[in-house]
Amino acid sequence: MAAPGDINEWVRAMQLAEGQRSGSYGSKRQSVDPADLSFDGLNDKRNAKNWSLRERLYGTMVPAFACFVVSFGASVYAPAVFAIQREYGVTLTQALAGITTYVLGMAFGPLIAGPISESIGRRAVYFVALPIAGAFTLGVAYAPNLATILVCRFFSAMFGASVLAVGAGTVADIWDLRAGAAALNASCLFLAMAFMGPGFGPLVGFYVIADGRHWKWTMLIMCMLILPATIFVFFARETYSKAILVAEAQKQEKIIKKPPPKEGLKLLFTVTLLRPIKMIFSEPIVCFVSLYNGFCFAVFFAFFESIPYVLVFEYRSSQRGMGNAFISLWIGVLLATIMCALFEHFVYQPRRKTRIAKGLPPIRPEEKLYAALVGSVLFPVGLFIWAWTARSDINLIVPLIGCVLFGWGAVATFIVTAVYLVHIYNDLFGASALGANSLVRYVMGAAFPLFTVQMYRNLGIPHAGTVLAGISVALMPIPWAIFVYGARLRDKSKFINELNNKEADDSDSPGV
Repeated sequence: MAAPGDINEWVRAMQLAEGQRSGSYGSKRQSVDPADLSFDGLNDKRNAKNWSLRERLYGTMVPAFACFVVSFGASVYAPAVFAIQREYGVTLTQALAGITTYVLGMAFGPLIAGPISESIGRRAVYFVALPIAGAFTLGVAYAPNLATILVCRFFSAMFGASVLAVGAGTVADIWDLRAGAAALNASCLFLAMAFMGPGFGPLVGFYVIADGRHWKWTMLIMCMLILPATIFVFFARETYSKAILVAEAQKQEKIIKKPPPKEGLKLLFTVTLLRPIKMIFSEPIVCFVSLYNGFCFAVFFAFFESIPYVLVFEYRSSQRGMGNAFISLWIGVLLATIMCALFEHFVYQPRRKTRIAKGLPPIRPEEKLYAALVGSVLFPVGLFIWAWTARSDINLIVPLIGCVLFGWGAVATFIVTAVYLVHIYNDLFGASALGANSLVRYVMGAAFPLFTVQMYRNLGIPHAGTVLAGISVALMPIPWAIFVYGARLRDKSKFINELNNKEADDSDSPGV
């Protein structure tokens, strides 16, 4: 699940000069190509996959917590929009733009940080990105005008979201994502943080406002969370194999070949930026999974405005009451994570092991999508319940049950489809597939908060909610179609066929 672009691919594409300087200094030091470095066998203890369980769990928890903190920052701002509107004399839409700029920053940050982490390692990116994100968050808290808020929100997210791509790479470094329930559980934990954080942010934000504190405390609390996240990184080890091997080679005073800067920039655009976009338009699986997950994510962010709107105008709720309502989304995320883990443990893994034991062909990757099939039903059911029961003559618990079901369905579908993309596109193209998914997800998530309040105000709560539920019904066949026709789509995929050909060539190579 690493970020787009692999260091092997970068190095292979470089036109490295043959040999080193002919001087005496160069003759005393061995020159090595990073692509030629490798561990000493499958059981090499330097490989993060062979660490002790305690070290692997800690290595997983560090990026998971960092992901929680960064995604928390997207929604903790929402309860402060009315205070920002009053303080700076701006419209509600202008104040809500702080959510939009943050989510857009989350879209672009991973695209830049991913290739960097493949060159200098994961740990260095954490150390640089998190403090800078904290500095820009402080800039939001003490901004003199709205323009400064919007700019600082964007860069806070751009640097903070670097941990999303790098964190995904860290999880892939530690766990074998193509086998074993433990790897899926680790992936579930990390991916769920992308929704756990936003679900928890409004709860904290509304309590801050209810206590009569200045809205800037919502940002200061985020800074307080970034600090321990950075400290946790200090005690974590580097996980990326090439970074580990290059660091060891440098300790041995070996010369590491480096690509020409122009070639590096060229590959940054062609591999990191253009390939995910190309996959959106050329790969049906990537296209439709990204569209579905993008809508799920967008509706999730729309709830940051729709829940307060409903609770204020229908239930006359207090600030704390509005914050407590977001616990329903958090419960949905938790249930989704548990369901995905249970399907993996009790359905996918037993079937995979049975087929191996009987000498049958490998299990279809689409067997991982059972949780998505359930989620695709829960998603619209939850939205319809929310739309048609959110009124003052019905107890608030009923529409909040709809929120639980929506969160459950949306997050379950997101988790297993993300794992599915990595599984079918493998390490070579899986990161680009996730990059395409993230780009669509965050762009759609950035747009929805800008018109949610206006939509609910103009259409009314039932009809506005029904519009979203209706779209979710129209998109519901996507996971089912991929489950049924996924094998055919994979057979016609240019990227997967290229991957299969490469694996076949590697297996035919001497010494493999």
